[in-house]
Amino acid sequence: MAYYQNYLSHFLSLIELKDFLDVLIVASLFYVALIFIRQTRSYFIFYAIVLISGIYFLSTKFDLGLTRQIFQPFLTFAIFFLAIIFQRDLRRFFDWFFISGQKIVWEKKKTISDEVSLAVMRAVDIMSKKKIGALLVFPGDYPLDTLVEGGWLLDGKVSSPLLLSIFDTSSPGHDGAVIIDNNRLYRFGVHLPLAENYQSFDKAGTRHRAGAGITERSDALAVIVSEERGDISIARDGKLQLITSVDELRVKISDHIKVNTHLTTGFWHYFLARNTWMKVVSVSLAFIFWFSYVFSGGTVTKTLSVPIEARFIRENLVVEQVSPQSIKVTVTGNEKDLRGLDSGQVKAIIDLPKAEAGWQDVQIKNDNISYPAYVKLIKIDPQVVKITLRSKVERY
Repeated sequence: MAYYQNYLSHFLSLIELKDFLDVLIVASLFYVALIFIRQTRSYFIFYAIVLISGIYFLSTKFDLGLTRQIFQPFLTFAIFFLAIIFQRDLRRFFDWFFISGQKIVWEKKKTISDEVSLAVMRAVDIMSKKKIGALLVFPGDYPLDTLVEGGWLLDGKVSSPLLLSIFDTSSPGHDGAVIIDNNRLYRFGVHLPLAENYQSFDKAGTRHRAGAGITERSDALAVIVSEERGDISIARDGKLQLITSVDELRVKISDHIKVNTHLTTGFWHYFLARNTWMKVVSVSLAFIFWFSYVFSGGTVTKTLSVPIEARFIRENLVVEQVSPQSIKVTVTGNEKDLRGLDSGQVKAIIDLPKAEAGWQDVQIKNDNISYPAYVKLIKIDPQVVKITLRSKVERY
């Protein structure tokens, strides 16, 4: 037990504030990526990234040169490939990020009133018995404006007669969907994206595919009435569920919309107050990467031979001699960072704006050494160099 306590104490003593910040930034990036994958339902991206990262990690850990050489450039350009392939999804995601992120205020989230709930239940019950096809959408946190097309803006009071008239076969908007948001019939006659996984809905009609499609791409709830059988179904997370009664439907809609008082909807509420498991996964992944690529390498030192550079010399003077011409600079840092560090990344610069002709001893301080931020300077040898300046000889 004492051994583990000593090891933990030693481990914590090696961790600096910048390491916590490093893990926090990477964990946030992982978290945003997981939210994007979940919102766009692009789960195969997650599996592909895990597979490729795992292979690259093994190739680095066990020094598999060929595998590393193949996968390293692929990982470099992977972000550009993903940006091209998922540009529409990225646009919707960042719309959600920036637009809904501006709504951070304390207020009560939208609820469905008893009047609206009763009107919807009556209309759905009548349409189910008469086998009138219908499609109703109840948005969640994710905005639908960039996902839907067509339709007409109504922003009217929800009532059973209004819903029945919209889905009447003689109505021009009966083939589309209605969007009910904040107890208002926001739009009708709207065209929704169809579900991408057609094989799962081979026996379903277009309305069912549209209902599943909008819930594949957002956190909305869709209610579908079949015009062939009169069945009532709901779609959520891209999956269809048959509803056996209107009372069950009322509970499903209420559960989808009604929540307690908290931060309003939008990205920041979604980001800060939800998704505990994704936060745990993100922090765990960030820590694993940090431990594997940063901490496990250990702290090492490296000494480089760095040439002296003199600048800001008077116009009538030139450098005749520097002795020695280079100095030894010793730095410390992570072993993997120092592996690629060379003398071209470290410079010894001396400013001589007031120097006169002749020789002078110049002391080299830490401020005279330029080096990457990820290493720490520990030694300069020698700390004094001799520089000889002479006057320029003009020739005619």
